[in-house]
Amino acid sequence: MTTDCGAPIWILILGIIFPTGLSNEHFFITNSISEGLLPSCGALRKQYEEDERLSFAPFPPDISGQWISERCEIRPGPEFIARKYEFYKNHTFKMIQFFYGDPNCVLPLYSLVAHGSFDPIGPSWVTPGGLEIDFTLFNVKATPYTNDVAEELFYRINRTCPDIVQKRHWKPHHQYLIYSYDDDEHDESSNLTDYDCLHGIHAVFNEIQLIRIIKRPGRIISFSPISKFNMKSYLYLGDIHPVPEGRFSYRPTSYQEPLISVDTAIHCHTCAKIIRSSVHNPPHLHPRSSVSVALKNDWISRGCEVLSYGTFLKRHYTFETPELRVRKRKRLTSTWRAEINYFSDPSCLHPIYSTNLQGTYAVGRESSVQGFQNMEIITTSTILTPQDASIVANLNGHSGDVCGKQGSWILSGSQELAKTSGCMGLGIFLPRREKSLIKTEKDSRDFGLLYLGVSQVLSDETRNNKPTSIHPPLVNCKKDDIDGNEISPLSYSMPLNSCSKFPTSTISFTFFVVVHLIVNH
Repeated sequence: MTTDCGAPIWILILGIIFPTGLSNEHFFITNSISEGLLPSCGALRKQYEEDERLSFAPFPPDISGQWISERCEIRPGPEFIARKYEFYKNHTFKMIQFFYGDPNCVLPLYSLVAHGSFDPIGPSWVTPGGLEIDFTLFNVKATPYTNDVAEELFYRINRTCPDIVQKRHWKPHHQYLIYSYDDDEHDESSNLTDYDCLHGIHAVFNEIQLIRIIKRPGRIISFSPISKFNMKSYLYLGDIHPVPEGRFSYRPTSYQEPLISVDTAIHCHTCAKIIRSSVHNPPHLHPRSSVSVALKNDWISRGCEVLSYGTFLKRHYTFETPELRVRKRKRLTSTWRAEINYFSDPSCLHPIYSTNLQGTYAVGRESSVQGFQNMEIITTSTILTPQDASIVANLNGHSGDVCGKQGSWILSGSQELAKTSGCMGLGIFLPRREKSLIKTEKDSRDFGLLYLGVSQVLSDETRNNKPTSIHPPLVNCKKDDIDGNEISPLSYSMPLNSCSKFPTSTISFTFFVVVHLIVNH
């Protein structure tokens, strides 16, 4: 008796009795190329909603402890960075930032270590759910890791603080003080001179001015109704101004990628490397998978996202590309659609309005932001649906037809905005041509991720500007016949009659191991 794949059933049974050593992760990697193994968007969304239901945000948050990056992060600039922060019960902190020359954080350039103190102020009025904080920097030290970087840092710091650096040339793996502030004015024994050379390298630590902690499930096996999880703690710190020159006067209104608490950072190889690191032993992270994912498909947010000034949202994008045989006959453009839902709260439980957008896009050459490609997006249609009474009142308060037909808005009633060239009150302009960035990759569980840059509207003033800020990643999924009607979780156990979902290499390797065990017994 055999399966449809031509393999005897006893081979499959023995493969379970005598494990082959192939991990679940390996199995996923060899099979997830098939679209049939993609999680359905409905299943994925329900899983994330369940995780959000189990999540909570303690307030006021206790940030004492050590917090680290889960992955190589991309900040505006672009800057490739890994962070290792520690906050103490006495309201002092130590913040280490490792900067890299590549988007995988393999090649460390230099690090900054900052010491200081912080004092909570109270709830943020701009970003609901966040806690605002005042802080004081005591000192900041820089450590270069190569001769070229040491020379560059010396040049830039010397240009900012010539009286401090003077003619001393910097060396790799040596620490150099670039910021000093004596907070104890009555300490006569202190002979430190206050100075600030941070502007030379656009170094800021004002991310600590806005914080939020979220405890949410960290699933060991995702998208399964029997999956186990442990609660993980994440620290969200304020965002960085997209223009380096604007960083020093900027007060955060959004968040960066979260840091994870060391106490809950399990099953994370990157975390282990960062935990063991120091300024004299920077972490060399593993390169991410270079396997790109086809853009054609659906992509959704992993949870509630936040943009500047307390804008909370969830995104669902669909990209379509004409098939090659069609494109050979006539020139066709690639199209995209998006559903973006906006909310009034950081848990995305109270919707205020939604937009359905569509248009065309074109992916261009490699971007100056390493690992990304340039992208041009044209939006030709936007349908707006208000879901909150205050939004309806605001829309109807506009004089003239500048946002749909004047006075015609009703709750849950949709209107196409193309006839009024957008909606001035919500900052929507049509048609709109933007330049952005794009990158696809696979995470450690072999799920497709899509990174889109924060778009900039093309105009004569912004034509030479290059976007360097990146939105949180979207996750690849397949559209349901009836979206969200039924959860069809991915499972690591495959049906015996499924040839396409059971790799021949796994069957062959199982057979080899079984024979080897029998011979040696």
